Amino acid sequence: MGLGRASKAKKQKKEKSPVKEVEDDTDTEDFLTVPLEVGADADDPLSQLSALWKTWLLSDRENELILNGVVNECDRLMRLAAEGGKEKDGETNVKRSPELYAIFGLALADSARFHTEDDENSGTAVKDYFDNAMGRVDNGLDKFGESGLLKFAKSSILMNRIPLEYISHMSFESKSNEYPDVTELLDDALELYREGSKDENVKLGQELWIFEILEAFNDLQEIVRNFGRDQSEEIDSEEEVEEEEMEESGQIVSLLDEHHPLYKLIGKLEKPDYGEFFKDQVSNYLKHTENNKQLKRKVAGKLGLWYLSKAEQAATKYGSGGKAESMDAAIGIIKTCIKHLKEAWSDEDPDSWVDLAEAQITYANLLPVDSKEQEHLYELAEKSLKKANNATHGKYTDILESLHD
Repeated sequence: MGLGRASKAKKQKKEKSPVKEVEDDTDTEDFLTVPLEVGADADDPLSQLSALWKTWLLSDRENELILNGVVNECDRLMRLAAEGGKEKDGETNVKRSPELYAIFGLALADSARFHTEDDENSGTAVKDYFDNAMGRVDNGLDKFGESGLLKFAKSSILMNRIPLEYISHMSFESKSNEYPDVTELLDDALELYREGSKDENVKLGQELWIFEILEAFNDLQEIVRNFGRDQSEEIDSEEEVEEEEMEESGQIVSLLDEHHPLYKLIGKLEKPDYGEFFKDQVSNYLKHTENNKQLKRKVAGKLGLWYLSKAEQAATKYGSGGKAESMDAAIGIIKTCIKHLKEAWSDEDPDSWVDLAEAQITYANLLPVDSKEQEHLYELAEKSLKKANNATHGKYTDILESLHD
C-alpha cells in the first residue's frame, strides 16, 4: 500500500484534518479514507498503519484488499527498519515496535480465513498463514518479551487457529495422534491472555480485537460442545430428552471416544475453570469501556448472557429436586444477569430487548406462582418481546407464544 509514501503536496491538507487518503496499489483511481486517532502524527508511518488496522477491524472484514494493505505495509516498515529506518525523504525514522509485530501477526492470521480452500502445498494455505503469523509475533516477543500487546496477539492467533486449522478438519474418526494437543494450545492461549492483562500499558477498552479473543474463546467452547452432533446417528426420543436435561444442568453429552483429539477438552469444559476465566476476564474488560458506550453495551451483553446460562442451569437443578440453596443461588445469578443486560440495552437493538426479556422470564419462573413480582416480570418481558417482534417482522413469535403456554 505504501502508506508512508504520500506526496508532500498533501501535507498541508493532512495538518488540517486527521484523515489520511491511502492509495490502493490495485487501482490508482481508488482511495481509502483512513481516519487517524486524535493527536496522531499524520506523517508517522506507524500511526498510519494503526489507523488502517483499525479501519479493517471496524469494517465488515469481507474486503481482503484492506487486509492485504495492512500486511504489505507491515512488511514494508519491517524492511525499512532493517535498512536503517529512514523513509525516502529522509525525514521519518521507522523503528520496530511491539505494535508493528502485533499488527503484522494478527493481519496474517486474519488472512487465513480467505484461504481455507487453498491447497496445502500452495504456500497460501491456512497453515502457512498461521505459521507466518506466529513467527512474526514470536520474533516480536524475542525483542519485547514483556509486551502485553504481543502476548494478547499470540493468544488471539492461537485461539483462532484451533478451530480454523485443526477442528475444521476433524471428523468422528479423527485420532489424537493426528493433531496437536488442542487442550494444551487453548490453555497456552488463556495463560497468554492472563499475562497480557498484567501490562498496564495496554489500553483494553481501546483494543477491540482483545475482547474478540474472549468472544472466540466462548465460540470455541460451543463448537467443541456440539462437535459431531450433525454427524451422529439419530437417537430415540428417550435418549434425546435425557441429553436435553443433562445439557440444561450444565453437563456435556459427549459423542466422542477417548482417543478423539477433542475428548480431553470436553472433559475440561465440564469443570468450572474455563467458565470462571471467561466471566472474570469479561468483567475486567468491562471496567475499561466507560469511554466507549457502544463497546460497553456489547461487552455487558456477553457477560449478561453468560450469567443467564448459569442462572438457567441453577434453576434446572432446583427444579429437579435441589435444595433451597439452589434457588437462592439462581436468584442471585439472575439478578446479576439482569443488571448487565440492562447495561447492554439499546433502543436500536431488538436483540438486546429480547435478551433482557428472557432473563426476566427466568427470574419470574423462580418466584412463587402468581405472586405480584412474578406477574410484573412476565408483563415486562411480554412488552419487550412484542416490541421486538413488531420491529423484526415476527422474528420472536415462537418465544412470545411459549410465554403463554
